[in-house]
Amino acid sequence: MGTYLEQVRDGAVHLANADIRTQATAAGHAAATAATAAAEAALSKGASKAVPDVEAPNLPPKLTIRDHNEHHQAIVADLKTQLKDLGYQVSDKEISFGDSCGAGRCRPDIVYVAPNGKVAIIEVKTGDAELSIRQSEIFPQIRDGDSIPRGQVAKDFDLVPDIPLKDQGYPNGIPIYEQAFPGLGK
Repeated sequence: MGTYLEQVRDGAVHLANADIRTQATAAGHAAATAATAAAEAALSKGASKAVPDVEAPNLPPKLTIRDHNEHHQAIVADLKTQLKDLGYQVSDKEISFGDSCGAGRCRPDIVYVAPNGKVAIIEVKTGDAELSIRQSEIFPQIRDGDSIPRGQVAKDFDLVPDIPLKDQGYPNGIPIYEQAFPGLGK
């Protein structure tokens, strides 16, 4: 068969609208330029197209971590809006809850107060997502009152930072509802 350039020169390969470029090396660029010139010369002499039209493979779009996060955040925002429309008080920001031994923290997606005054949490999971390691450790403590709210966002939501939930009016903790939704592209 010979090299690609020999095939083009010998007429074994005919390219229409050839645009052969490379960014590798000067030698590679020179070879690409020669191949382009040879293909254009063959076409100018009436050579036919030997390269058939090729359809792109039917692949789904490549999804990024950002795409998945934006999908998750859109669901969280929609749920917050629905709760507010029903008269619930909803924290605009995520509230940090710490481990009772101070080793870590997590931030559930939605913390709200129902019209009856009860506080609860919704954790949204999309696609195949599962609880993180910290969530798996701290959610049981939130549910039983041992977890400790942290930071200004907790304070703004009338939780007392650095005091366990059971010592500030939540002797049985705060319920957490894990809600699963389809993932992006599912």
